[in-house]
Amino acid sequence: MDDTPEREALIRKMIAIVIEECPMIFNFHAPSYVLRHSWDKNGKTHSISGNYAKYIRVEPALRRAYWKKEDRPNVWVSLGALVLLAVIVTPVIVITSIRRRR
Repeated sequence: MDDTPEREALIRKMIAIVIEECPMIFNFHAPSYVLRHSWDKNGKTHSISGNYAKYIRVEPALRRAYWKKEDRPNVWVSLGALVLLAVIVTPVIVITSIRRRR
């Protein structure tokens, strides 16, 4: 149909029928989004069941390249942990040594 007022009236009538016949579908099925890696292919996710792992196809070369690039040790996290440990342990050592001298 051409874009006319009759077409608009028909569309509104169809929408009213859908809302009347299945009022709950709009309350329970919100849009959902899934983020994937580039090496994760052919995934079929949906909100009803989590049994979608059988459909996933993995590209091993892309996955290996990704992990080779991303799986580097983060030195700053290790240094931060050591500094935090030193900040926590130093007062304990100082207080313990002062109490032993008494």
